Amino acid sequence: MYPDDGPCTFVDVDHGSAAVVTNLASWRPARRPGPTRIGYARVRRDQADLREAIHELGQLGVDSAHIYVDRGTPARARDRAQLQQAVAPARPGGTLAVASLTRLARSHHDLATITDMIRQNEITLKIAGRSLEQISAADMIVMAAQFDADLITEAVLEDAEYQVRMPDPRGPSPTL
Repeated sequence: MYPDDGPCTFVDVDHGSAAVVTNLASWRPARRPGPTRIGYARVRRDQADLREAIHELGQLGVDSAHIYVDRGTPARARDRAQLQQAVAPARPGGTLAVASLTRLARSHHDLATITDMIRQNEITLKIAGRSLEQISAADMIVMAAQFDADLITEAVLEDAEYQVRMPDPRGPSPTL
């Protein structure tokens, strides 16, 4: 295929490095597989929640370079760019790790949509370090109940934040 005229220089275009290759017949480009474990978290706007989410994913064995976070997305938002970016580099057979269902989805419909997308991409979903196949029916019921409770808490917190930002409809208080 290639003439074997002696050493030649191979330039890695992605990283700008060069290596001398003496025998082109034996040279094969290195495979660059995507990461096998990717972490994703959906967090509120505050820094403490962000730090907690990153810590949780670190505890699950996710490298910090492979953590994707959507911050402060409204409950009605369907377009979560970081989730799309987290799924994109994962190769089939890879793992998407989340600390809890609440870190993944904002509603039951959202959860069903996301898990379908993950299955279509042939990625394993691990929740709190366990794949869905490893979770018993009783544990799944407990996780679903916790998910519902977390969704209610989040809705109350979002409503409280919204009320603080809204001006008083009665106008400013009179001064004496």
